[in-house]
Amino acid sequence: MDIIGILQKIGFDFRIFLFNLINFAVIAFLLYKFVFKKLSIVLAERQKVIEASLSNQKKSENLLLEAELKGKQSIEESRLEALKIIENAEKLKAGIIDDARIESDVILEKANKRGDELIEDKKRVFNKDSTELIVLAAKKLIESKEDVKPSGIIN
Repeated sequence: MDIIGILQKIGFDFRIFLFNLINFAVIAFLLYKFVFKKLSIVLAERQKVIEASLSNQKKSENLLLEAELKGKQSIEESRLEALKIIENAEKLKAGIIDDARIESDVILEKANKRGDELIEDKKRVFNKDSTELIVLAAKKLIESKEDVKPSGIIN
């Protein structure tokens, strides 16, 4: 039993097979020539677009990460600067308060000194005036005793 005999028994016809093979070759050639080439060009272009999109996406992600990092750094720098400003303001406040205390102490000391001077001045004036009054009263008393006669009658 040869192979050709077996194939003819099952209904295989070489002429139809050959015709189908030629038809398949012609259709494959036409598809390759007009469809597959253009399709491969379109697919290659589409692949380039996809790769460019992926590349742009990665660049965008990197830019976004950089922007977030810069934003965080900027916020941190601003926070540190704010803390320095607050610290300087606290130091300035403490300095102003100390200066005000010193100035108020100086003013109070001057006022106390001036008050003490006024008190001393008034004491001197009082002592002088009281001495004069005592002397004057003593003179009047002496004069009044001289005017009094031993009989006790005043002239």
